[in-house]
Amino acid sequence: MSEDRKPRSLFFPILLVAVGVLLFLVNIGTIKGTAWDNITLYWPVILIIGGLDGLYKRDGWVGPLVLTGLGTVLLLGNMEVLPANAWALLIRLWPVILVAIGLDIAFGRSRTALNTLLRIGLGLLLVAGIIWIALSSPFGMGVKEVSVEQSLDGAAESQISFTLPVGDFDLSGGADKDLLLAGSANLPKSLNLIQDYSAPDNGRSILDLNTRGTTTIPLGSSSLAWDFIVNSDIPVNIQTKVAVGEINFDLSNVQVQQLKLEAAVGETSIILPCSQDGSVQLELAVGEVVIYVPKGCNVNINLDSGLIHTDLPGGYLRVNDNINNQNAEADSPTLDIQVEVAVGEVKIRELD
Repeated sequence: MSEDRKPRSLFFPILLVAVGVLLFLVNIGTIKGTAWDNITLYWPVILIIGGLDGLYKRDGWVGPLVLTGLGTVLLLGNMEVLPANAWALLIRLWPVILVAIGLDIAFGRSRTALNTLLRIGLGLLLVAGIIWIALSSPFGMGVKEVSVEQSLDGAAESQISFTLPVGDFDLSGGADKDLLLAGSANLPKSLNLIQDYSAPDNGRSILDLNTRGTTTIPLGSSSLAWDFIVNSDIPVNIQTKVAVGEINFDLSNVQVQQLKLEAAVGETSIILPCSQDGSVQLELAVGEVVIYVPKGCNVNINLDSGLIHTDLPGGYLRVNDNINNQNAEADSPTLDIQVEVAVGEVKIRELD
């Protein structure tokens, strides 16, 4: 009796060969940059190898085809062929993997010609969908826009908190002098924006913006935009929690005393002022963090990280998990920055 045995996995042998070839080309100067720079650029190849290995082992058609297509799209994103990088694309596309796995399970192990053709067709259809989403970022969820305006109310300082499950969040200074905050939020129709405000107590007000309701994390988050401006004339403490999305904070003209930002998956870009001492805490599970600081600022960064790559400007020295600006001006205020990233990249950039 013959037994139809599955081929042995070639994933790890092919991965080792690919990594070895990459490191060799880096060492002889054929590929520019450090080994880690290239690993952070080409990591989606792991998904491509996994998908091809799944096809070779006959683990199914839908899942392996989708994994191969997803890896290819993420790689093209990192290589700037597509308008978004791998992290932004991954935010949009990750649920497709669950769909593919579910379809392979639903069709079982039947290997009839019709079943095989159907699975191949579904896999290619999902790959086409991945490419479509990557290029056009379609978004079919009902969205409503909510405007927010909070008066300064005589406050001498304030604490402002934001909590959003998914979305692209832009925050900057420049609100009118009689306003603490103004802006708008695009929300799924199933969510409501709750504005919880406490009038100044000993000169300090508290504003909490959060959502209430239920929603699913969509394939794209660009339509769920939060865009706010805060008062630039009083000291503020800012706390932000975002599950999935892109965060862009320009705080160059904001009197930030403390900033705490927590995100699960996404990209974070923050421009910090150096007009006074400040404390910054950034927590990110998966993604990229870019921190812009004025040149000459006394910056002390403590990293509590897992698998990350750091990109530092000249004059910044990293010793173990501590990074300092060796060219800081003697009379410069001090920025103490705590960065916690599990997987991703941390970049520091200087502004003139």
